[in-house]
Amino acid sequence: MAKTKYIECEHIYLRPVEKEDAAILQKWRNDPHMRGLLAYRPPCTEEDVVKWIERMSAGDNVFLGIVNKEDDKLIGIVNVGSVDRLNRSAEGGIAIGEPEFRSAGIGFEVSVAMLDFVFDYMNLHRLYVTAHGYNEISLLLTKKLKFVEEGKQRDAILRRGKYHDLIVLSLLEDEWREVKKTL
Repeated sequence: MAKTKYIECEHIYLRPVEKEDAAILQKWRNDPHMRGLLAYRPPCTEEDVVKWIERMSAGDNVFLGIVNKEDDKLIGIVNVGSVDRLNRSAEGGIAIGEPEFRSAGIGFEVSVAMLDFVFDYMNLHRLYVTAHGYNEISLLLTKKLKFVEEGKQRDAILRRGKYHDLIVLSLLEDEWREVKKTL
């Protein structure tokens, strides 16, 4: 059965994450590289992931799979959560689970689609993200998109015996409109 293409881009499309995706998401969540980039998670089962999918998709949250157009392979996820309708703000996140698609421009393509969606469709004013201080790829992407650093949570993350900062960055609706003119 064909999956719903919620947002189409040049190389990928975004579709709702479904329970049938649990096995691949479990693989990614248990992958050592991905665990190093995400908030701490204990080893998880497929059942744990199904429950996580339900939580991530609840309410105003948007939880989409990133799919490679060439072969319809699920390669990552994007989410908009912690939606605050009163203040028109939310938190965004992207994870590219398949290694061959990391550092291939997919994160940029997904980010542009997510920002358009957040500001045009969801009618939000502010999107914020958090990045581990050692996640250079994520920090370079936010810099390219002109996110503004709001602050640091110092030594907030312990990885492999060393503490790292958690960086909070945001982009406002009018800033995105200006950035988009340059793309």
